[in-house]
Amino acid sequence: MVVGVQNLDGDVYRVIQATGMGAYINITSELSSLGLIDELAESIFGQNGFDSLFVVSGELRKSSINATQPKPSLEEIEEEISLLQSLPETEGKSIIQSRLGQGIFRNSLIEYWQGCAVTECEFLPLLKASHIKPWSSSNNQERLDVFNGFLLAPNLDAAFDAGYISFDKKGKIVISPLVTNSNAYSLRITPKLKIKAKKLTERHQDYLEFHRSNVFKNS
Repeated sequence: MVVGVQNLDGDVYRVIQATGMGAYINITSELSSLGLIDELAESIFGQNGFDSLFVVSGELRKSSINATQPKPSLEEIEEEISLLQSLPETEGKSIIQSRLGQGIFRNSLIEYWQGCAVTECEFLPLLKASHIKPWSSSNNQERLDVFNGFLLAPNLDAAFDAGYISFDKKGKIVISPLVTNSNAYSLRITPKLKIKAKKLTERHQDYLEFHRSNVFKNS
């Protein structure tokens, strides 16, 4: 998926390519939080090769010109965007347009888990809707199946989505050997973490097996 960002002059000065719906949602959420507006938010098929095109809102534009409010500067916005650029090539438009589906999926996970599936953090604005069997590998039913997802804290979501952690049949965390002990500690990822036992069911197991076999980085 391709996300464009315009500057104050209306020129696209940044293009971000996101692999997978999780990365796409993270990027667009981050840009929205900076006060930018997605002109293609209501578009199903995007436009001019972009799935989202973010522009400076009138309020942010005015504050950038007048400098009377403590709004983010364009330099700060660009710095935030650059942090998101270590993403691989887009998978293409065959998997795109699930903004509505992603919203339904996230809401169903919030209702089911009532917080992070591992840490039990209940600060919903920061929690991520994470597919167990990746969006690109799932059929339409699996993409919206509440049992194909966890609501996770950002650090766990990123590690799970990238295959650096997974969970066994009992929900106990499995950490990739590629993650050093010091890095795991820095991320607050420890062998003691596990999925809420009462919420983990047999209906999660096939998805978890797929994740362990196809996503998890075991070596």
